[in-house]
Amino acid sequence: MTTLDDLATTPTLLVVSDFDGTLAGFNVDPMNVPVNTTSIAALERLSTMPNTKAAILSGRHLEGLRTVAQVSESVILAGSHGAETNEHITPLTEEQQEAMAQLSVELHKLTEKYPKLWIETKPLHMVVHTRPLEDTNLEAAAAEEARALCPAIMHITEGKHVVEFSAIDVTKGSWITSARDNYGATAVLFIGDDQTDENGFHALGDSATAATVRVNSLDDVADVLTTLATARAHHLGV
Repeated sequence: MTTLDDLATTPTLLVVSDFDGTLAGFNVDPMNVPVNTTSIAALERLSTMPNTKAAILSGRHLEGLRTVAQVSESVILAGSHGAETNEHITPLTEEQQEAMAQLSVELHKLTEKYPKLWIETKPLHMVVHTRPLEDTNLEAAAAEEARALCPAIMHITEGKHVVEFSAIDVTKGSWITSARDNYGATAVLFIGDDQTDENGFHALGDSATAATVRVNSLDDVADVLTTLATARAHHLGV
């Protein structure tokens, strides 16, 4: 198993973290989540080191991620599970656009039955947030009804209190694989907490749950990133 020392001393390091549940806690208002500033500071520090890349890879759309993460340009931001970056946004076909529009109409009809249900529209995804319902039975019922509305050409991913519908097949795993190749990374650290992150873990060749190490809290994530940043700086002499 790769250790923090292995990561700190590798020739070219790529550090990738999910945002919600790893760098930030949860809130009914997703634009007002508690961000762990210690973790952000560690990523910022890593991103300025030689032969080191630091990225935040999130299901949030890029503009929303940029707003809540509040990081410098040295930290790579990849939204919509990697389909949106500063350099590239995956375009939708006409058929995919039509499927998104159709799904939007049907999902918003659900709010007549579940008034607290929140339907989030992103450039490439639609997300049903069941957390505001505040009742596990209602959440389960709403999620089941939402899943049944999915057009055949779209993909469903379920996470904590969310059902996400994607018009594309870009995943966190495919983005990590591409980034690892593009940057020539000799080692990759990926930190995630939800079902959508499993694709990322699998891309690194692990097995299910594909995460090989668990930490218990956002503070523990901050400790890991801070320890890695300090060890990497010592190894590089910066």
